[in-house]
Amino acid sequence: MKEIPKVSQLRTRPPRAAPPRRLAQQTRALRRARAALRNESARRRDAEERLHQAASHDALTGLPNRSLLMDRLREGVERARNRPDHLLALLFVDIDNFNVINDSLGHRFGDDLLIEAAQRLVCGLQSLNARLRPAHSLAARLGGDDFVILLDGLRSHSDAVAIAEHVQQHLAPLFSLGGREVGIGTSIGIALGGAGCQDASALLRSADTALFRAKLAGKARHAVFDERMHAETLQRFELENALRAALDRQQLAILYQPIVALDTGRIRS
Repeated sequence: MKEIPKVSQLRTRPPRAAPPRRLAQQTRALRRARAALRNESARRRDAEERLHQAASHDALTGLPNRSLLMDRLREGVERARNRPDHLLALLFVDIDNFNVINDSLGHRFGDDLLIEAAQRLVCGLQSLNARLRPAHSLAARLGGDDFVILLDGLRSHSDAVAIAEHVQQHLAPLFSLGGREVGIGTSIGIALGGAGCQDASALLRSADTALFRAKLAGKARHAVFDERMHAETLQRFELENALRAALDRQQLAILYQPIVALDTGRIRS
């Protein structure tokens, strides 16, 4: 019977080394794979950044949109709740008679005007002097010709009015677009927030209400919200609804008061 050699007696062969040429090919392939992974990772980061930009910024002007504005506004409101000395304000900015510009000069011209107005808003905030500049500021576009400026960390609420006037002055010079010069007016509604601040949506609604009051006063003006404005707006809304309901139900009747000539007793009109 053939004797089986012991393990200690077995001789093992060392692994065969890859030929230098093959090793070089493998090294180059590995480098290409790493480069491809880096490129794919960069493409994914770029795609994620573009998605985030599209989700949080206005496609036309590049300004933050409503979603990002509300996020920043909620943060500011939370700071005001936790710190009694923290002040913030919203400026609701509207271009007066923008629909006339769109109808007369075209939507393309209107879009170019909005882009230029957005750039002026940003430049206006950047050019504020140190005394007026808040800790945080943000200019956003809600849609159409509606812009909102968040002033978070004001030294005093009176600064919000001064900044509104600064913004109006920054938008006042003529816009030169497509070989045509156009001047615009802007109306601004101002809502102030601080200790015991309302929630973010209520503050935005207050700024919108103040904007409506500024437009009623003759446009190219600014107005600061107070509670009477809300009560008057609510009363107006309820009256309009009541009149519409009365018309639908045929509850309105027209009564004429005749004008009678005293000397003849005849109806004149």
